[in-house]
Amino acid sequence: MAAMTGVFPAGLRAETATLQPGAIELGVSGALTIVEGSTRGSVALDGALFARAPGGLASATVEIGYSHVGSLDLLDLSALIGWTRAAGSTSLYPFVALAGGVREEWIGSFSDVRYPVGFDAGLRALVSTRADVRIDYRLRRVLNDPVEDFTEHEIRIGVALLFRNRGDNRRR
Repeated sequence: MAAMTGVFPAGLRAETATLQPGAIELGVSGALTIVEGSTRGSVALDGALFARAPGGLASATVEIGYSHVGSLDLLDLSALIGWTRAAGSTSLYPFVALAGGVREEWIGSFSDVRYPVGFDAGLRALVSTRADVRIDYRLRRVLNDPVEDFTEHEIRIGVALLFRNRGDNRRR
């Protein structure tokens, strides 16, 4: 009988999905945002492209999000530049990113523009070479408010499909 190492026969090891340069991520996410004691929910669609970077992968992300609170609607368009790498030999990818964007806010026929800027820190877990789940914390300073600039704290959870995640997609 073959020798066993854990649950795998000798000579075989568990394979772990990896994120490759050139991969494209398309996802949907939901968030809970807290602004000075007030809480709101939001949904977003995003797309990211990954490229080689020193010590890991760089990412460029574009995201469009929507929130509705009472009679206030918010539409966000954001761009993020990030960095990630696998945590050891796992399929977990901690990440950090710098973000900036434009937010259109409107109530009825009145509208105004704000400029959220800040950073993200989170964790991406590859379920396979074709899908992942993410959780991240976002801090945004919202500029150009007519009363006073303010800070938002957000926890965002998302799922995504991966395309063009080619090459040696598995780490042994």
